[in-house]
Amino acid sequence: MNEHDRATIQEFYALVEAEWERELREHPERATYLGDPRYNDRFTDHSPEAIEARMRREKEVLSRLEAIDATRWPEEDRLNYDLFRKEYEVAVAGH
Repeated sequence: MNEHDRATIQEFYALVEAEWERELREHPERATYLGDPRYNDRFTDHSPEAIEARMRREKEVLSRLEAIDATRWPEEDRLNYDLFRKEYEVAVAGH
């Protein structure tokens, strides 16, 4: 594994973290259920505009994931990548 791979792995985990935070923000009931009180004063926005925005974001994330070459990554990181990518493939296919 070279320096580029290490940088790509760091970028991948930054994306995972950003998406986790977005998920909690956009689905505040889940955040509350998981013990995160930051969004206790909100509910999930189920408006057509919000749903469309989430769908666009999922497609953008999947495109970013598809551009990553994780073939030389350590097994644990590769597994995390594969699972995360699969989650977005399923989400996009369901639209």
